[in-house]
Amino acid sequence: MAGGILSKGSPAGPYITDDITQNALVRAYFVNAGLPIDQIRDVGATYHSAGGGPIGEPSSSQSSQVVSLNSVVHRAINGILVVESYAAARMTTSGDVDWETVFWPAIDASIVQGAVTFAALVSEPSAHAAFLAKLPGAAGHDSGVVIHHSASLVHGAPVAYVSYDVTLSGASWATDRHFDQNGVEFRLPQELAGPGTPRSP
Repeated sequence: MAGGILSKGSPAGPYITDDITQNALVRAYFVNAGLPIDQIRDVGATYHSAGGGPIGEPSSSQSSQVVSLNSVVHRAINGILVVESYAAARMTTSGDVDWETVFWPAIDASIVQGAVTFAALVSEPSAHAAFLAKLPGAAGHDSGVVIHHSASLVHGAPVAYVSYDVTLSGASWATDRHFDQNGVEFRLPQELAGPGTPRSP
């Protein structure tokens, strides 16, 4: 993982506020820095706005404008989304990057091949239905086969996992749950509760 921010007192902005322009420039910036172009899935933007109006006035009278954008590069290998990987940056109108963060660890080829094989298996409708039937509940949002790796805050070298991600209807929490090729649920290191902080599924 690597990151960079402005030193205190350094001039900031003005920033590019057109998402199409900045996304393209940030993508090129990271490719030029060595990010593998064949692992870029897409680039999205988050918007930072400022403004306001008199307290107590209806929201229609408030004014705000976009001040800056952060463009986030999402990763996929051989068409399989790598959920925890990212590269993000904010760019000024002069072309300088004054904030960035990258977490893009190496993924073992055996993990990628396992994910590709798993995805091909469940792409066939009857096999897909048979796999979902193994799960402990009806499938809600179906993210399909993805690659996960331990988060940047987990100490030690990142470890990668192949997962079928899906929400289950009626579950007490709506985030994706992770299942292996046999339909057995598992959790990622960053999802495991620490001592004294139990978590229910």
